[in-house]
Amino acid sequence: MVGDTLEEISEIIKSVKSNRLGMCLDTAHAFESGILPDYSKKSIDEFSKKIDKLIGFDKILAVHLNDSKTPSFSNKDRHENIGEGMIGKEGIKNFINHKDFKKLPFLLEVPGFDDNGPDKKNIDIVKSLVVE
Repeated sequence: MVGDTLEEISEIIKSVKSNRLGMCLDTAHAFESGILPDYSKKSIDEFSKKIDKLIGFDKILAVHLNDSKTPSFSNKDRHENIGEGMIGKEGIKNFINHKDFKKLPFLLEVPGFDDNGPDKKNIDIVKSLVVE
C-alpha cells in the first residue's frame, strides 16, 4: 500500500515539491495501518514528534476524526462512531487534547449512530472529551 508509513508520506510530499500540497490525517487509518498503534499519551507524543520531523505540522491541514472497527495493524479502512471502536473514548480524548493536534480542524468521518453519517451524538461525545 502506498503512503502506509510516515516515511512514505514524507517522501511523496517532498517529491512533489509544492507548498500547496498537504495532507489530512485520519485517526482510524493511522491506527489500522499501525502508524499510531495505540492512542496512549506516550504513543501520541512519539507520533507527533515523528510527524514534525518527517512531514511538518504545516503540511497537516485537517484530521478525519473517527474510531476504528478493526484492530491496529489490520490494514483495513473501517470507521466506527466515537468511543464505539478499538481506539475508544480514552484514546480519542488523548488525541484531541494533545498540544500539537488540538489546534487542527477536526472533521467527523463516522457512520453515525443511525448509519446516516456524522450526527449530534458523535459531536456531543467529542465535545465531552475536550479538556479546556
